[in-house]
Amino acid sequence: MHSNITIIKSIKLYENLTEHNEKIKDDTKKTDKEIVTKVVDKYNISKSALYRWLNNHKNDLDYLKSLKRDVNRCKYQQRRTKNKNIKIANEFVNIFKSNLHKHKEHIKCPDSYSSRKIPESEWFRVYIYFLYNSIHFSRFEMVIKDKNNKIFTVMGKQLNNKVNNWRKSKIIDEIFESEITDYVKRVPNSNFFIISIDTMFVPNMYCKTSELERNPHYKSKYGAKVFNAVDIKGTPIEVNISEKSSGLDHTTLESSIKFFPKEEHKKYIINQETIYLLADAGYHSEKSKDLIRSKGFIPLIAYNKRNTKDEDKINKNKMTKEEKKIYSKRIIVENTNAWEVQGCPRLAKIYDKSKDSFLCTVKMSVIRLLINRRINED
Repeated sequence: MHSNITIIKSIKLYENLTEHNEKIKDDTKKTDKEIVTKVVDKYNISKSALYRWLNNHKNDLDYLKSLKRDVNRCKYQQRRTKNKNIKIANEFVNIFKSNLHKHKEHIKCPDSYSSRKIPESEWFRVYIYFLYNSIHFSRFEMVIKDKNNKIFTVMGKQLNNKVNNWRKSKIIDEIFESEITDYVKRVPNSNFFIISIDTMFVPNMYCKTSELERNPHYKSKYGAKVFNAVDIKGTPIEVNISEKSSGLDHTTLESSIKFFPKEEHKKYIINQETIYLLADAGYHSEKSKDLIRSKGFIPLIAYNKRNTKDEDKINKNKMTKEEKKIYSKRIIVENTNAWEVQGCPRLAKIYDKSKDSFLCTVKMSVIRLLINRRINED
């Protein structure tokens, strides 16, 4: 197929030329010139490209039909994803509304004011859609309707001021804690039989470098490490930013699980005889294992050889078949990292100017994931 003709244009060509199939099969040069001219003018395709396409596909129209089915399937998937995102956003806004009355002192102009054009909840909805963009606040614009159905342009700087107020009032932190607590209480205890941990390095774009460190393992880039602890289903039950972004995983473990699990979650999580905590080879050290045991978990960490050639030492640290079977479940934490970035593309890089603002973005992505799980359960 010629490079100037995309799949969509090819399908449109097929729809316009289907009734002339017999002429096309007999001789492409005898195709009605008016039809060819109409197609060329409508889709801005050169005649040579059109004839080349006809020559290549005159006996392969079934292939084009399959392409049409694929495109329709993709369109259906896009509509389904869009509807689901709208449903998640509506649920998110309702949760925000229910927590808003606790923080009236941080809102300069309440929703009850008649002069207010856009309610606080609608500002929050705009922020949810903003998280799908990988841009800075200063480059963001969105057109919405106010209470009187008049068109209003929301500027990124205005939205940034709102987000800073929400962060300072800790309303997002409260939603984050309540959603995790609700999940821990709602699901069966068997979900916490296996807990997996991992860190995800996020390179810096606009954050102050004084708050970050260079990581020698990522081309010496400035960035932050996002720590995730997930259950057997891949749902986050602890998220934070490691204090050091330059160190190895086992050196940052103590600060990452300092408050994990929380006191109110212990009776739901640590109420079984065996709870495995899985981690990759970056966490392997005797100090890490002792720390995990002190928290009430059984450490199951891949052995890090560190250039060791002692076969006895290597064999001693090998996992048994049962341990390998359990350890294979650790891949779910890698999937969770991908789900968080997929639901909030801004997590791919640090576009916020402070570490606290970036942590707020991380928590928003986790809340979105928790709401999505609750909707799927229903």
